[in-house]
Amino acid sequence: MGKSDDVLKQFISKKSIYFDLPDGQEAVVRYLGAESVITVFKGQKVESIRYQLEHDGVVKAWDRTSREFAKQISQFEEGSLLRIKRFGQRNNTKYEIEKIE
Repeated sequence: MGKSDDVLKQFISKKSIYFDLPDGQEAVVRYLGAESVITVFKGQKVESIRYQLEHDGVVKAWDRTSREFAKQISQFEEGSLLRIKRFGQRNNTKYEIEKIE
């Protein structure tokens, strides 16, 4: 991965209001809170949780439907600085979350 890749990733991240964490990646975020929302997936309404995260100084939304992720994140207080690692895709996605502050 070259210098240009890093510049492009930072540009894309700063232009989006949504947090993205691809498979095999990790990020350090500040957990700001969560709320229940309805999202649409393949034309169907789905109950989701919208997490508010601060990433690289920008507040971003992250919509997740995973009950397991909700259980994990509920172990941390709002304002906690967390390292989140993602493993897998779709229904096989797992997260490793640790408090770093």
